[in-house]
Amino acid sequence: MILGEFGELDFIYNNQKGWQYHIKVLVRKKIFKNTDKDVANISLELYEPSVGSNKEEITSLKAITYNLEGKEITKSKLTSSEKFETRLNDYWVKVSFALPDVREGSVIEYEYSIVSDYISNLKTWYFQQELPVAYSEFRFTIPEFFKYQKNMVGYYHPTEISERDTDENFTYQYTSAPGVGGKIEKGTGTLPSRSTVTTMTAKNVLPVQDEPFMNNKADIPCRLEFQLMSVQMPHQPVEYVAGTYEKFTNELMDRSDFGLALNRGNFAKDEIEKLSGKSDLEKASLLYNWLTNHFSWNGNYSFVSDKAGRQAYNDAKGSVADINLALVAALKEAGLNASPIILSTRGHGIVHPIYPSYSDFNYVVAGVTIDNSMYYADATSGYDFGKLPVRCLNGNGLLVAKSGSRWVDLKSNAKHSTAITSKISFEDGRVKSSMDIKEEDYSAMFTHSELKKEGNESYAEKLSESFPEWSIENFEYDGESNRNKTNMKMELSQEYDNESVIYLSPILHGAFTENPFKRDDRFSPIDLEYSINKRVVVTIEIPDGYAAELPQPAIVKLANNGAQFMYSASAMGNSVTVVSNLQMNQKDFSAEEYPHLKQFFQLMADKNNEVIVLKKL
Repeated sequence: MILGEFGELDFIYNNQKGWQYHIKVLVRKKIFKNTDKDVANISLELYEPSVGSNKEEITSLKAITYNLEGKEITKSKLTSSEKFETRLNDYWVKVSFALPDVREGSVIEYEYSIVSDYISNLKTWYFQQELPVAYSEFRFTIPEFFKYQKNMVGYYHPTEISERDTDENFTYQYTSAPGVGGKIEKGTGTLPSRSTVTTMTAKNVLPVQDEPFMNNKADIPCRLEFQLMSVQMPHQPVEYVAGTYEKFTNELMDRSDFGLALNRGNFAKDEIEKLSGKSDLEKASLLYNWLTNHFSWNGNYSFVSDKAGRQAYNDAKGSVADINLALVAALKEAGLNASPIILSTRGHGIVHPIYPSYSDFNYVVAGVTIDNSMYYADATSGYDFGKLPVRCLNGNGLLVAKSGSRWVDLKSNAKHSTAITSKISFEDGRVKSSMDIKEEDYSAMFTHSELKKEGNESYAEKLSESFPEWSIENFEYDGESNRNKTNMKMELSQEYDNESVIYLSPILHGAFTENPFKRDDRFSPIDLEYSINKRVVVTIEIPDGYAAELPQPAIVKLANNGAQFMYSASAMGNSVTVVSNLQMNQKDFSAEEYPHLKQFFQLMADKNNEVIVLKKL
């Protein structure tokens, strides 16, 4: 657990760079078990663009491990050989260190200081972590010249807040303009400030825990965020700093590594000439397939690129931005209404809807409007035109164009559909089940990818783990199926004794038979990537000499048409038909809606687990 975490932030004035802020952090952790030693491996990420002089840097770092040996406390200090620096990309650097001699019962302590040139976004302070926190204290001193919007976000935990005023003096050096006779004066000045000191403390904070259908874990912890709103220096007018998305869009469109790159689509001219006479949708799809097959993605995320265009095409590989900005440029060259859509991937956090920040975004895809319909495309995904990889299904993306920007719902058309028709019969001392499985959209794409990677036999073996009492006698996959539609057939069997009572579970595959929500309470939102449709129809041939006892029908609904589940079991002649049908329309649920969602899934799972009772007459 974290015994204590202490932060102290204040401002400094640098004659070369201007205003900066300095933050000093001290952390103490207790290691209770040997398996917990990974918490002694620490990583700090710094915003340090490879171009330009502004950056964040660590100005001091020290760490100690304390162990109790007998009645003596020993200290093991961090050495330079245990510190590592890695450049993650063109913007971020990671500093890592591992505390020495960590064992069961150790207390580790590390302290670091960071100086940052980016006063518009002060460091976010996290009162909640993935470990329980016994005590967290953050003290920050803001000079009177700067007005910040301070927001407590994430899971609510009570904090104690105190404020007081203090006098500060900031020293600066100056050089005067040439006076009479060309004389230049140099000197040192002092800028007084009536600053505000705020201290916030939180005690006994529960850890952030993983939960089913939990996305953007970084948005969950209780934390304090800052946004610089305005600056007013002495005897100067107010300067409003907080950006708008209009300003942000204009900046992006004027950048050589974003907006201007969209004009570099002439590399695709020869390919575009081959598309004469095609419809706009055909042109877009064919250009997308051409570039998808041409490029090799290096796995790097970004939304700006200096290479997008002919250089990226000639390299035939690159980052998401290299490839997808080149795709947008090619689509525009073909006369299509195409624009880049920048976004934050799943797990990276939700983009702030009011105040733009470059760090909020880490990905870009193409958006193409054809006949008033929006088509999304990511040439790194391997998916068909119009489909985004799941990593992109994270709330809204920002479509950026010269005419302005607008938000688009990245999950609006995302669907996961499964339809299973099954027939169960009793033959020669065995129960046999013949399944016809049809999948569409993301369900089909996932299966297609797995089958391509694993092969039919391995995939069938994994399926069989879902119903261990049955053996798979035959598995067929329609190899001609495309990525958006798959068709599989499967035959299962198991032995049965000619008993007076037979209990049969008809729902074997393709429906929720277990409630994924276990906890009584939940503090994080529920985030489904797509709408879900699951339909299972099972026909059971009643063996001669038996009669069937059937479960009761059920209809379960969530408010506002969020979801509906229908279950029925009916008999006609010597056969029984069971239908389980789920339509999940709502994709995002608040923590307050969790009890209703949990109950919905429990009722559904209970019905899908009910058995058909066959009794001898």
